[in-house]
Amino acid sequence: MSDDSVKEVLRKFYRVIAIFSRDFRYPGYTLNDAVVLGIVARHPGIIASNISEYCAIDRGYLSKTLKKLESRGLVDRELQNRPPFKKLLNVTPLGVQIYNEIEELVDRSVDEHLSVLSDDEMRGFQNEIFALLQSLNKVVPDYPDSIKKDRPDV
Repeated sequence: MSDDSVKEVLRKFYRVIAIFSRDFRYPGYTLNDAVVLGIVARHPGIIASNISEYCAIDRGYLSKTLKKLESRGLVDRELQNRPPFKKLLNVTPLGVQIYNEIEELVDRSVDEHLSVLSDDEMRGFQNEIFALLQSLNKVVPDYPDSIKKDRPDV
């Protein structure tokens, strides 16, 4: 796949994300807040620089998002007691509850959007998503190396 076709697929993919994000309605949180919360929930003990690397999120914006999640009691930071003394991020029980509610909301929204597709359109959509994921894995690995070394399952 050429760079131009990958860029075109990504452009369309981001358009789909924008459409779904307009439907994201969880009081007091943005879709980006939910994405960061989800990453911390799925990767307990992750550090902020890994999130920035994994999601290509600006470090300043990520810091603001993490402070918001921390101030609301959804995420906590624990200073590692051995070198390199980094702050490990974890989701609190309240964070798990909010994350689960957000996941349900997103699942319902996706189901509503996809329910209007015919069987043929759904198969075409699934094929396009599969091709997109294969292309993205060639361009962007599933996990940055800094996460992979701590996760034998990836």
